[in-house]
Amino acid sequence: MEAVLQAAQGAGIRSLVYISSAHVYGPLAGEIDEDSPVNPLSDYALAHYLVEQLFRRHAGQVGLDCLVLRPCAVYGPLGTLADFQRWDLVPFGFPATIIRTGRIEMKSSGKQRRNFVGADVIAQTILDWLTQSPQAVQVVNPLGADDMSVIELAERCAEIGQSMTGRACQVVRAPEGSLPPTLPFIYRSRFTMPRAILTLDQHLRDLMGRLINEE
Repeated sequence: MEAVLQAAQGAGIRSLVYISSAHVYGPLAGEIDEDSPVNPLSDYALAHYLVEQLFRRHAGQVGLDCLVLRPCAVYGPLGTLADFQRWDLVPFGFPATIIRTGRIEMKSSGKQRRNFVGADVIAQTILDWLTQSPQAVQVVNPLGADDMSVIELAERCAEIGQSMTGRACQVVRAPEGSLPPTLPFIYRSRFTMPRAILTLDQHLRDLMGRLINEE
C-alpha cells in the first residue's frame, strides 16, 4: 500500500479514498458512530486500520485530502460469478446457499445485527465528497436502509428463494443454550447518506436469479 500511495503521489493525485471496515471499531456492539474509539482486534480489522493509518500519514506528509469509509456489510452487483471469491460474506453466501442447497445452516444464533449498505451508496458518498470540498482526513460510516439480524437476512433469503424456485427452503441455527449471548448493536453516522438505487431485496433477487440461470 505504501508503494501505491507513492505511485499516486507521482501521478499528481490530490484526493485519496480508502474503503475500510466497521470492524476497526472492535466488537460490533452498542452504539457506534464516527466518534467512537477504534479497537481493531482481528487480523482483518488490524490490516484495515493499518492501511487507514498509512493513508493518514501520507495525506499529512504531502498535504492531500483523504476519505476513509467504514461500511458494516456491503452488497451489490457482481461481475462474473465464477471470479467472485467472497462467498463467505452473508449478503452473497446466504442467497447462493439457498439456491444451491435450499438450506442455510448457521453456527451462531444469528441474532447479531448488521447494517447492510449498497455499493451504490458507497460510490455516491465518494462522488459527493470529491465534488464538494474535501477536508484533510475524514471518516464516514456509510449506512444503508436495512438494519437487521443475520437470522432475519437468512430467513428473507429463504423466503425469496422459495418463491423463485418453488421448493421448500429452510434456515437452521445452533441451539440457543450452546452459544454466548448476543450484544445489541446500532451503527450510526453523523452524515446524511445518499439514497440507494439497488435495495437489499433487489440485490437478493437479482443474485438468486443469476445463480438459477447459471445452474
